[in-house]
Amino acid sequence: MLDPEIPTMDQRLLRLARHTQTDNAVALLIQRLGKTPPDQPPPKLISREKLDIPKGVL
Repeated sequence: MLDPEIPTMDQRLLRLARHTQTDNAVALLIQRLGKTPPDQPPPKLISREKLDIPKGVL
């Protein structure tokens, strides 16, 4: 899973959590087990105060 974080112009942080694509062997195993991969989570917009980042860093 990847969590790229992009600072915004209004001092917030956009976090785009993403699951990587499975290769063919893993996809076949998941299918044979009768499972499905998880959905991609929605992006999160986080304020600087919640991250406890000092002014001037972002």
